[in-house]
Amino acid sequence: MENQIKQSLERIQLPPGAEARLQERIDAALDRPMREKRVILKPKKKLWRPALAFAAVLALFLLGFYSLKQLRGAETAPIDPVKQPDEIVLQEPEDELPKSLSYPLELNKGENAARYPFLVHTPSATWYLSAEDIAAQGKGAFFRGLEQLLQVQEADFAEARAVLAPYLQEEIPPIDIYTDFCGHAEESATFGAYYNANRREIRVFQNWDTAAYALLHEYVHYLSFSCTEHPIKEGFFAEGVAEYVSCFACENWMKRAAFSSVSAEELDFARRMGIWDGETNSVDLARWYLYMAEKSRDPSILGVKYTAVSGALITRTEKINENPSFGNVSYYELGAMFAYLVDSYGEDAVLGNWDRELTDLPELYGKDFSGLYWDWLDWNRDQRESLGIVID
Repeated sequence: MENQIKQSLERIQLPPGAEARLQERIDAALDRPMREKRVILKPKKKLWRPALAFAAVLALFLLGFYSLKQLRGAETAPIDPVKQPDEIVLQEPEDELPKSLSYPLELNKGENAARYPFLVHTPSATWYLSAEDIAAQGKGAFFRGLEQLLQVQEADFAEARAVLAPYLQEEIPPIDIYTDFCGHAEESATFGAYYNANRREIRVFQNWDTAAYALLHEYVHYLSFSCTEHPIKEGFFAEGVAEYVSCFACENWMKRAAFSSVSAEELDFARRMGIWDGETNSVDLARWYLYMAEKSRDPSILGVKYTAVSGALITRTEKINENPSFGNVSYYELGAMFAYLVDSYGEDAVLGNWDRELTDLPELYGKDFSGLYWDWLDWNRDQRESLGIVID
């Protein structure tokens, strides 16, 4: 795995100082000893400090906007044939295209070449680029968006593998990723991206910003479903692990890049709320989740529709606030809840038991979902206040 991670870091393009910090984080993650599963630890009494993660995400009140499904593996809807453009000329006009991509653009010679005429191979993924998407977005916009993502994708994928290394197989095959911005897959109507465990592929929907926002979450699904001897089989651990790794344990430069512009008003808001990281000049993603997880319960959110972790589109109500369940909490709440579990019970007790089920929570942690939820909420308030994060 270390050689794969080294290959992933060869062509990344991060802000000054970020590459050295990323290497330190990956080295620290890989230095952890490989541990046995089923290690159940007693709660630890220590002050948690969320791992630095970055995302210039300023849509602070969109609860679960790019949510992802509870269970993976359902067959993707058949794709109907579409008319292909007669020709896609990549050289003209030159000013519409990046001078070069981080990884070479190749012609697809496989059976699906008519729909996906171009491929890009990276150490961690093979991208299948849709001719229809290129035509719809325009060559310049499509390939500029692709290049922006490629500059940081391998950094994020490598860090996720390092974080999860004790629980994964040694060699991680590259994941196939398909663009579907024109929305042929059934899941595109609801989700920003989707991992299909049966086909071992990710499809990204809508546009490059949506892809960047959701991709690391889906890559964690790939790792925890398909690259381990003990795959996740239940939605509580599937979505909780994906949110924790992609929004607390990793810096997630792709998600950060999905929101590249900050207005003066938004910057002032982020600073006042205590979620702005001045060192990287971006929103701190872990702080943002602590803020949004608690904000999800705020009276100002009552009546707001959001996609819950269960995949259902629901309206936030007082009843939900009084009776939280896996079926109605937001992704922010579940992600922060898993940060609490890791902090209180230890990484092995959470990630090392990710193939267990929701009904196993009393055995693992001594309480059911509801009991753990209220413990998390107290913990979240303590962490938020200690970090100076303000709920407006």
